Amino acid sequence: MLLPATFPLIILAAGIGARMGAKQAKQYIEINGKTILEHTLDVFLSHSRISQIVVVLHPKDDIFHKLPIAQHELITTIIGGDERVDSVLSGLKHLNQMSNKTNENQYVLVHDAARPCIDHTSISQLIEVCENDVGGILAIPVADTIKQAKAENSLIDKTINREKLWQAQTPQMFKLQDLYSAIISAQKKGLNITDEASAMEHSGASVRLVLGTSKNIKVTHPSDLSLATYYLADKEKTI
Repeated sequence: MLLPATFPLIILAAGIGARMGAKQAKQYIEINGKTILEHTLDVFLSHSRISQIVVVLHPKDDIFHKLPIAQHELITTIIGGDERVDSVLSGLKHLNQMSNKTNENQYVLVHDAARPCIDHTSISQLIEVCENDVGGILAIPVADTIKQAKAENSLIDKTINREKLWQAQTPQMFKLQDLYSAIISAQKKGLNITDEASAMEHSGASVRLVLGTSKNIKVTHPSDLSLATYYLADKEKTI
C-alpha cells in the first residue's frame, strides 16, 4: 500500500512585528514557556504529512538559532526579503535548489509564523482538498458587518455585502512551480501580492477555499496575545 504523499512547508518568520510594539519580533514573544514560533513549528513537526520545513528569517535575526527547536532534523533556515512575497520567493527558490530535478507536481505549504494556534485537523483538511487540485487556502466566512470608509476620512462610505466574503488564513497550498511562476509574473506587472492566493488569482487560477477555524488567529496586536494564550492552553489540555 502506498504511503500518503508528504509536502514541504515554508514558515514566514522574517517580520519585525512593528504593530505589536514589543522589544523583540512577535514570533519570539513567549506564551506558556515557548515562543510563538516554537508553538507554530511544533504543530507542523508533529504532522505526518510534512516532510521538511524551511524557516525564512530576517537578516538580523540572532534568536532562532539559540532555540532548541532550531536543531530539528526537518528544519532548515534561509534569509528572507523586504516584503512577505520576497520571503516566499526565497523559500521557493531554496526548495528548488534542494531538489535534484524539478518536480512540476510538487506542492508546497506556506504558513505565517505568527499563527501558532493552527491545528492538525485544519492542516489535514487543506492537504486532502488541495493535493489533487490547483491549490487552496484555509479561510473562514466573514461574520461581522463590513463597512467601507471614504478615502479621505474615517466616515462610512457604504456597507459591504458579506455574503460572499471570506477571511484568508494560512497555510496556503499550491504547486511549487505554479506559485513561483505566478509570483514572478505578478511582480513584473507591478501587481499587489498580499498572499500566495492573490498571486495565483492574478495568474487566472481558481483557488479553492477550505473551511478553517476562527482559532487560527494571526498574532498581530498586543490584544491578540491573550486570545492566543487561551487557545494554546486549551489545545494542550486536549493532547
